[in-house]
Amino acid sequence: MEIDDEYEALSAFHHKVIDLVRGQHKEPVRILMYGDSNLAADRLSGGLRRTLQEALGDSGHGFVVLGRAWPGTLPWT
Repeated sequence: MEIDDEYEALSAFHHKVIDLVRGQHKEPVRILMYGDSNLAADRLSGGLRRTLQEALGDSGHGFVVLGRAWPGTLPWT
């Protein structure tokens, strides 16, 4: 899937990921996804996470819940 970034708004992010892949950047590149039910289902975020883990390795904080979406939400930290 190709992303059209006409105004190069993601340029700095792309450069950090490229440097990470080349071994020139050692610090983790953090990605934040903001959403509701789509993220709770973990479809888009899960697929993206698995793709990045396969390409770059598994590290970092993983899934962090910023708040309880509904009363039954588990209090992950």
